[in-house]
Amino acid sequence: MTDQKSTEDTTTTDEAPDFAKTLLDMSRGKTHRDLSEQLREVIKACTVTGKAGKIQLTLNFKPQKGTGAMFVSADIKAAKPKFDAEPSIFYATEDGALLRNDPTQQSLY
Repeated sequence: MTDQKSTEDTTTTDEAPDFAKTLLDMSRGKTHRDLSEQLREVIKACTVTGKAGKIQLTLNFKPQKGTGAMFVSADIKAAKPKFDAEPSIFYATEDGALLRNDPTQQSLY
């Protein structure tokens, strides 16, 4: 009989848990995939618009009473920058309509 330690449970109470490994293990890797996709989308939007964006990851921890188990869930929020919408020019008439051409000027064609 050999005394081998499992590679999964090598963390002692004095060591901090490995954040990257924990993230990869959450929801069978779905949390990591979702974050990676949001990262790609935010970077693309920042590159196109020249504006700042951000990703916010919130981890929620809830101990299960009497078992030593810990429920860990993630909340991911991404803020992708957007282009500023350019205004359109219209001319208002007295009866409340909007026209693309100035009704007080004669048409050139």
